[in-house]
Amino acid sequence: MAATIKDIAKRLNVSVSTVSYALNDGPREVSPETKARVLKAAAELDYRPNSIAKSLVTRTSFTLGVVPTERIPDLADMHYFHGCFNGIVNRAEQVDFDVLTVTRYSVSDGRAMVNALSDGRVDGVIFLAPRSECPVVDAVIRRRIPSVLMSSEMATGPATVGCDNEHGIRLAVEHLYKLGHRKIGHIAGTEILDDARSRLSAFIGVAKEFGLSVDERWVRNGQFSPEGGMFAASQMLRLENRPTAIVCANDDSALGALWAARELGVSVPGQLSLVGFDDADFSRHTTPGITTVAQPLNAMGAA
Repeated sequence: MAATIKDIAKRLNVSVSTVSYALNDGPREVSPETKARVLKAAAELDYRPNSIAKSLVTRTSFTLGVVPTERIPDLADMHYFHGCFNGIVNRAEQVDFDVLTVTRYSVSDGRAMVNALSDGRVDGVIFLAPRSECPVVDAVIRRRIPSVLMSSEMATGPATVGCDNEHGIRLAVEHLYKLGHRKIGHIAGTEILDDARSRLSAFIGVAKEFGLSVDERWVRNGQFSPEGGMFAASQMLRLENRPTAIVCANDDSALGALWAARELGVSVPGQLSLVGFDDADFSRHTTPGITTVAQPLNAMGAA
């Protein structure tokens, strides 16, 4: 049976509260000599604190809830999720917090998730790319649960962490323009997500600044996925007047565009230039490698 603070108190002939104060650095002060004796006895008895009991006393779970967007069908395959989650977990570990991924997501009925986030099992919530109008986020805000949105903004919402999408798209278009491209298309992301809309808006705005005429058929939705990117690129590349370059909303859709070009016999970069967004690991291992705009996902998660 595991040792308890009562066992430590009995060995040292002190009160249980004194042991508790020594182990938890308060709330009352304990003399350095007594604290040293308590810590020594705890080590000898192999005492391990009961996190559940501690949570009941402190009303703190030392756990953060991470809620991925309901639009991500295969979390294990998404570079965005991996990058953000690694940053969150590494930083949480540094401050002695655990991370709980909450995946019980229902767009039509978020009550189960809201209850899970409100029952004390987490001290705060990080939402990964929630859609702009999300009932779960609204409910969490109303219940005053500390929360942060990643890659999303709400008019009356909590703090947000994201990247400068406009600057990233500008870098991509400028790069292609300097290579001599004047017929540039765009594979957009999932339209209900803020990142997708802001990158599409930035692409249209930057294209106008550069005096580029963008055929409406050169802008397609790729759903932030390889399959969606492949379908969107196939539609563009089958046009008689097709773009010579494509800016993709993320690297997953750029990978799909590369597949489409290969299937249709369009050489990359000979006949088509591609630029992705994220700096996913796989972008360096494709043939040819995919030029990409780096999004600091680990740093965003840590922040």
